[in-house]
Amino acid sequence: MKSKHLGPNSLTWGEYERTIADFNGLCAFCQERPYQELEHFHPRSKGGKTELANVLPVCKRCNVRKSNLTGDALIGAFGIATIERLRQYLELRSGMPVVIPNVESGPTYKKSATIRLTIREIASRQGMSQKALAEKSRVTQQLVNRYWNNKVQHVDLKELDKIAKALSVPPGDLIESIGENATKSFTKAS
Repeated sequence: MKSKHLGPNSLTWGEYERTIADFNGLCAFCQERPYQELEHFHPRSKGGKTELANVLPVCKRCNVRKSNLTGDALIGAFGIATIERLRQYLELRSGMPVVIPNVESGPTYKKSATIRLTIREIASRQGMSQKALAEKSRVTQQLVNRYWNNKVQHVDLKELDKIAKALSVPPGDLIESIGENATKSFTKAS
């Protein structure tokens, strides 16, 4: 039996349920109110599709606020940290590159937020050492050490997803936006 599809494209209800669970049933934007609606990161009115790389659970208030905003207007409404967190989540979740359409500021966008990994803090709260995390996630000890100490220039999203699963947290919880002039890039390994 096939899973029920939510739109004319490839998103199934099961895939969307997992996305809702990744945000603990809360709005992906504000992370305060329960989700109430399915939101298209890139609006359908501007060519966005109902697919894994483009849908998020949102509350009505954030859905109205977002409307059909894209690019700099979207960043202006929610802030670079929120939009980058959601972009990275969608990219990690779907395994596809996700861009913020219509960003006029070009290179400024890429430099707007420094990203830091929060693996050490989350693992420490759970009483998990680097070695235990490496074993549980099946990620090399060397890579866990680099991510643990934020000694990276890019992050392999596939490996980050393994670490998130080992820590029983959504992948987005392992990434924190902390300031300006980002030098780190997040890429999916082939």
